[in-house]
Amino acid sequence: MPRTRLLGYWIVSHDQASALEAVRMAGLPLLLMGFNLLVLALLTLSASPSLAAFALGMLGTALACIILAFRLRGGHAGWVPIVALLFVTYLAASLALTIFVTRASAIPNMSGTMIVTQWVIPIICLILISAGIRGWLWLRANGVKASF
Repeated sequence: MPRTRLLGYWIVSHDQASALEAVRMAGLPLLLMGFNLLVLALLTLSASPSLAAFALGMLGTALACIILAFRLRGGHAGWVPIVALLFVTYLAASLALTIFVTRASAIPNMSGTMIVTQWVIPIICLILISAGIRGWLWLRANGVKASF
């Protein structure tokens, strides 16, 4: 039997069970992204009540991310391409935020710490999303119907 895990994170899709495992694990980054947006929305609302509409938008997005994460965990592989697009958008927003804060920060060590903490976990999550895409592609290539 082929090995299904490589370095603990990368899930190799060689049959339907391993492809579904990869799809299920692709929900973890989305769950982390949802909780991160939830915390950011609450911090934004507490820091500036004038940004209530922006915070409500973030809360709605966080709720959608958490719901989609649980749909993926249930094995609904049809959501994987949408989740991958959401995660890439999230990475782009994180990159823009990192660049903005790094340029605006008067304390260079603080911005370096922020860069490390904002990019270590997303890179691990990117590995899980990539494995989920490969699992979805395996399911699609082998005629397994992807549910939503």
